[in-house]
Amino acid sequence: MRFGSAQPEYGTDPTALLARNIVGALVGSGVKHIVISPGSRNAPLTYAAAAAERAGLVKTHVRIDERTAGFFALGLARGEALGGEVSPVALCTTSGTAVANLHPAIAEADANGIPLIAVTADRPARLRGTGANQTTWQVGIFGQNLRAQADLPATDSAPAAVIGQVFRLSAAATGQDGRPGPVQLNVCLDSPLAGIAAEPQIFTAPTRPKTEGGAPGWPAALKKDAATVIVAADDTGDGANIVALSRAMGWPLLAEPTSPACYGPALAHYLYYLDKMEGIEQVLVCGHPTLSRPITALLSRSDINIVAVKDATGRYTDIAGTVNAVLERVPEAPASQVPLPRKWLAADKAVEKVLAERLSVRAEAGEALDPLQVACAIWTAHATDPHTAPRLLFGASNTIRLVDRAGHTPDSAVNALANRGLAGIDGTISCGRGIATATGAPVRVVVGDLTFLHDIGGLINGRYEQDADLQIVVLNDAGGSIFAGLEHGGSNHVEDFPRYFATPQNFSVAALAAGLGAEYQMVGDLGDLERLLAMPVRGVSIIEVDTAVPGLAQLDRNVAEKISAALQPLFS
Repeated sequence: MRFGSAQPEYGTDPTALLARNIVGALVGSGVKHIVISPGSRNAPLTYAAAAAERAGLVKTHVRIDERTAGFFALGLARGEALGGEVSPVALCTTSGTAVANLHPAIAEADANGIPLIAVTADRPARLRGTGANQTTWQVGIFGQNLRAQADLPATDSAPAAVIGQVFRLSAAATGQDGRPGPVQLNVCLDSPLAGIAAEPQIFTAPTRPKTEGGAPGWPAALKKDAATVIVAADDTGDGANIVALSRAMGWPLLAEPTSPACYGPALAHYLYYLDKMEGIEQVLVCGHPTLSRPITALLSRSDINIVAVKDATGRYTDIAGTVNAVLERVPEAPASQVPLPRKWLAADKAVEKVLAERLSVRAEAGEALDPLQVACAIWTAHATDPHTAPRLLFGASNTIRLVDRAGHTPDSAVNALANRGLAGIDGTISCGRGIATATGAPVRVVVGDLTFLHDIGGLINGRYEQDADLQIVVLNDAGGSIFAGLEHGGSNHVEDFPRYFATPQNFSVAALAAGLGAEYQMVGDLGDLERLLAMPVRGVSIIEVDTAVPGLAQLDRNVAEKISAALQPLFS
């Protein structure tokens, strides 16, 4: 979709040419999307990007809030990666606090290996430190979260050098010299800021052949005869090799919901008995495990052989410095089929039986729904037919942990994602919109009420911007329920917990939906939720579920006691 008409004449002033060269180099280095937040200082870059879009060279997106823009760009980049392509997404902001508002998304992109190029417009360098309006020290503002950065002067006296800097940063963003991640191109711009854009032009980036690391065959560091478990965590790669290895070797597979290996032989309820399992000699770690303390404790042990596998971005996890070896890829599974250890299977079934009892209890009409039940209903809806269900994006806090606690193992992988790089709750809706925009496919975002409020701006869409099929399911439990399961929710902090940790807010999801032009529905009961989940996602809609169950903490404790009793015969 294009807006506006082409200018009959193109500008030739130095600022317009500098902006044209930057945009042309971005496009030439593989940038397909440029996300723009309006401003005067970045106007030359905006005009250049708009001209490039009219010429069919790039797609532009406009977001009025820079924090939202950052997470929208993050979602665009993740959407491109889902299509099998590492394509950097560019962000274009004005100077001052606008740049600082990109930092949360930049930090997540750093942790998750997502290629973003922050093109931050700046006042001329001569004004730094003078108190000039909207002028701060933008170079270095993102600290250690960047793969690379450059600071361009306001005068474009060496176009080839400017273009080369863009190519260098793009290469760093896409991981040609290491792990993908964010970079910053700080561009000082002087008047005129409202000149006519120079004629669009693409500059071709140099190409370098990719090299594959690691020798094929079974790695010596991974012992075949050791009692091994596989930890498969958040990762957008292919889980088939992990699942095949578990089946071939009979190694228990402990997979988080957003792992591509969370299906087949993966054990669903290991959180409840992992710390009781004796005789573990070796762990193979795939992805980025961050959800549970039992896994963290396992990966912190120094008495077992821990081997990590690099993910698609080159990252591997070493929580406590206990990793003994790092592999480039998951070893190829031998041509064998070994059953999982009976004790692991028995423990998983014992927990499943207790959880099934809780999940079978239906709330009375008008009562709040058990959040564990709601999360499992959503997971089941997507697991039943993962090929036709919308892509699933979980809020990084309690919602994904609910599935991790009680979700069953599907027959094939669910298309589930979460921003687990830094596990922040900010920007989740914007990220979901970005994924939907990049892929052209519907996305269902599942969040708690505080995560929803954190990114309410992500539901705002400009009149000239592309629409998306985006559904937000809000589990409204009146505050930060994740803290109730931590030490802060204990009896020692009863007086402080509600105000300082649960932090319930006064707001109406229905009123916000109406004001933002989104369709809204309140779930009456579990059957109502299941019906809504089965419907196609079209346009922007919000489903609210009341999950503020009275005495939920005590209910969780009762279930924990029942699970402990059910496991006791196996571990006595």
